[in-house]
Parts: sequence; structure tokens; C-alpha cells
Amino acid sequence: MRILIVSFFVLILLITPAFGKYLTSNDFSINVKGLKDYYTQNDEVSLSITILPKNEDIAKDMANRPYTFYNNLNAPRKLTVKIHFREGAVYSRSTTDKILIIDRECTNWDKGIDSVEINVSGVAPSIESGVEDFTAFEFEIENAEPIKVNITIVNPSKIESEISNLKSIVSEIENEINELAKKTEISDLMDRLDKIKQDINNLEVFYRNKHYEEVCKNIETVKEETNTLKLDIKKVHARYYIDTAEDLLDRIDINITKAESLVNILKAEGKDVLNYTLALTDLKAEENRIRDKLRDLKNLYDDGNYDDVIDRGDNILDDEKTLLEKVTSIINDLRGLLNPTTTTTAQTTQTTVLSLPKINMDWKIVGFYGGITVGAIVVVALAVIGIRRYLKRRRWDELK
Repeated sequence: MRILIVSFFVLILLITPAFGKYLTSNDFSINVKGLKDYYTQNDEVSLSITILPKNEDIAKDMANRPYTFYNNLNAPRKLTVKIHFREGAVYSRSTTDKILIIDRECTNWDKGIDSVEINVSGVAPSIESGVEDFTAFEFEIENAEPIKVNITIVNPSKIESEISNLKSIVSEIENEINELAKKTEISDLMDRLDKIKQDINNLEVFYRNKHYEEVCKNIETVKEETNTLKLDIKKVHARYYIDTAEDLLDRIDINITKAESLVNILKAEGKDVLNYTLALTDLKAEENRIRDKLRDLKNLYDDGNYDDVIDRGDNILDDEKTLLEKVTSIINDLRGLLNPTTTTTAQTTQTTVLSLPKINMDWKIVGFYGGITVGAIVVVALAVIGIRRYLKRRRWDELK
């Protein structure tokens, strides 16, 4: 039993150095020479790195630990390491391999380590992006934070290609905005486009002056601005279809009300208007179908499916225009059936114009269609339509 206990304590003593104080980069002074602002792919890289402990305790903590060095540069590469022991000799190793490992026994020195000098050289690798931070060298001490030296690698042709691609995208966006301007207000979108075009000009200036890091830092911002603008263009375009469809539907509502009023007048005169009554019933059913489609369109908009709204928008507008033409044709037919006396009476009737949200009403036609009584019916009906539309628009605006 004693032998087992003694063996256990011996094992603890052997393991303890490997689990000594955890060292961080703040425990060292790190000096790097030969580092350039940037490297292009296949450039030669040559760095001299010196690592010093910040105090005597850290110098001792650096000892008796295995070291691993990584040269991540492409071949031909070389890595040379010199460990300077305090008041002692210098241990040196070199390799052309990617990894160099120095065992614990080679760093075991009671007085600690004065410094570690590393010379690392090789070729900068190629990269896919325009600019990349690349870890050229890495130093690992057991139970310590890794020490890394990064270099900036640039790919000028990739940067130029990305700028060119951005300009092409912006040109397409400008065409979209110009087309959209024929339908709705787009001044805000145009202002944002102008800013992006200026940002791209700045990128080109940075590129010509070989400020590659600035180019790549700002190019991501421009890409984000461009993507956001593209999305907002779709949003405005989709909203145009919804607003226009609502306006047309309200016009259809108004004209159906007019037609129904005319039918009532003609019934009172004893005219046979059954065919028109049936036709209006069919048109109102079509109006309800369109209203359902518009409701679906709004749901797509609320869910951010702007492409779907745009794809379906023209079809709904075409259906509404066709329906409006049919209602207008019926109104014209019904007007032709009115008695001259009814027409004369209607023309002398004065009707007060109500202020309704975006409802364009020819009140002379209302008078023309049927006197004070019918005019009052139309006024009330239009007021209901206007109020309903106003409340509906307010709810829609709150959802935007």
C-alpha cells in the first residue's frame, strides 16, 4: 500500500510541471520584424519574431514545457528557432517542414528562459477572396495561449472583379428604379442609389492607390447597402400594386353603386332591367373574388414575399380594369334607358359634395341619374364606401 501511495505522489510530481501556471499573451513581449502592410499571393515572406518573458517568474514558467512551432507559409519554407536560457546556453533547431516540436527536456532549465527567437520564411499562399488575414506563424507552449503572427494577403484581380460586379449590379438597379419611377414615387430610392455610386467611386480610388484593406473593408459595406436597396425597391414595387389595386377596387365599388341606383330608378319607372340586375350580381361576385386575391396579396406583402406580389400584381390590375370597363358599360346602357323628364329633373338637382378620402365623384352624373332621392342614396352609399376605405387604409398603414 505504501508503495502505491509513494508511486502516486511521484506521478503527481512528474505531471505537475505540465499543468503549471496558464500563460497568456500578456505574459510576453512580442516583437515582429519584416512584416509588410500586405502581401500579394506568391510573394516571399520573411519574418523575425522575438518572444520575451515579462518578468523572472514568467521566465521560469516558460521552462520545462514542450514547444510547437507552425510555419503555415507555402514552400519553399524555412523555420529556425533559438531558445536562450537564462545564464546558460542557446538551443537551436531548424526545419523546412511545416511543424517543429521541441520536447520538454530540451526546455528544462531551472533559471528559466531569456527569450525565444524565431526566423520564419516562405511564400504567401493564394486566396479566394479579395483580402484575407492569414496566420503565417503560430507558437504553442503547453498550457498557454497560442501566439500567432498574421499577415494580410491581397488578391488585386479579385478586388477589381468585385468592384466591377458591384458596378454592374448598380446599373441594373438604376434601370429598375427608372422603370418604377413611371409608376410611383422613388426619390428616396434614387438618393440612396446616388450614395452607393459615390461609394463605389471611392472604392476605385482606394484600389488605384493600393489601399487594399480599405477597399475590402468598405466593399462589404457597399454590398450590404446594395442588397438592402434591392430589397426596398421590391418592397416599393409590391406596395405600388397593392395601393393601385385598392384604388381600382374602390372605383369599382363606386360604379357598382351608381349602376344599382340607376336600376332602382328604372324599376320605379316600370322598365325591365332584370338582365342588368343579373349582370350586376355577377360583377359583384367577380369583385369579391378580386377582393380575396387582394387580401392574399397583402398577406404576401406582410410576410415579405415581395417577388410574389410583383408577379401577381399585373394580373389583379388587369382583372380590375376589365371589371371596371364592364360596370362602366352597364352604366352607359342604363343612362340611355332613362326618361327625358327624369333627366331634366336630375340635372336641376343640387347635391352637396362630401369630402371623402381619394374618391373622385362626378356629382353632375349623380344628379343626372335620378333626382334628390336617388342622389341621397348615392351620397350615403359613397360615404359608407369612403369611410370603409379610410379605415381600411389606416389599418394597412399601421401594418407597414
